[in-house]
Amino acid sequence: MAHLKHSTHIIRPSLSQSRPIHTKHQNRIYNSVRTQDDFQTLIALSTSNNIPLITFWTASWCPTCKIASPLIREIIENPDGRYLSKDVRVGFAEVEVDAPDVGYGLGARFMIRSIPALLAFRRDLPQIDNVLTNKHHLTNRQTLIRWIEDVAKEGEEDRKRKELVGNWFS
Repeated sequence: MAHLKHSTHIIRPSLSQSRPIHTKHQNRIYNSVRTQDDFQTLIALSTSNNIPLITFWTASWCPTCKIASPLIREIIENPDGRYLSKDVRVGFAEVEVDAPDVGYGLGARFMIRSIPALLAFRRDLPQIDNVLTNKHHLTNRQTLIRWIEDVAKEGEEDRKRKELVGNWFS
């Protein structure tokens, strides 16, 4: 009689198979990043769409993360335009640093020195000079709104520059 091995591995769809949640203002909330390939896919999507990607670096053991994550999601989902101006366009994903296929090496590559942290990427470049790590700021709605609006504003300026340069060469 053959013995069957049972696996406790949970099969999750890859990011390429998952759909972002679209809100009225075209913000996109993606599934949590659990592999480095997922992360690279999101960076490529963000770059090709010319939309800043906000990453929330989190871990299962982090109590502040459990408070900040739903708050950040609510602001980015922006129900009824309650929090963000109508021209805000960003992508959002949580990066689970304690996921086996992510590891702390990915965070170190982008100078993530503490958990939790918010880091934006524009044109596939990490905005390291604008990392938000203070736990009081990460749990303060007004601070988060200002930070997200600033990231989106810089992204909009990038889009306008890209359109201008594209028009010169078309």
